[in-house]
Amino acid sequence: MQSVQERKNIIVEAANALMLDVNCSSYPLITSSNTTLVSIISGLTLNPKNIIETIGILDALDTFDTIKVAIAYKFDGVELEHYPADLDMLAQAEVVYHELPGWQKPTTGANTFYGLPKQAR
Repeated sequence: MQSVQERKNIIVEAANALMLDVNCSSYPLITSSNTTLVSIISGLTLNPKNIIETIGILDALDTFDTIKVAIAYKFDGVELEHYPADLDMLAQAEVVYHELPGWQKPTTGANTFYGLPKQAR
């Protein structure tokens, strides 16, 4: 890529979660592409040493009272040690969530970690 060779800044947008990645999920619950930073690096043939920063977007979560983060799955009352790749098992599995307090403040103006509301950090 000419911009990389000229050491110009480039922006890459990704919009899907890890568990939709074609290599990390179970068909048909996938997107047709890779969704991780590593996949972006290899797909665009970027040198990881040249990546100065990555930016995450949080504004979709700004209005939630609580943020539920999936931390495990249970099947037949037993916590699984891994993501249930079997679709029948996944359909019956219970997601175990850890709830974090929401921040209910805009994050759109934050341009540093400490510019974020405390709960968003």
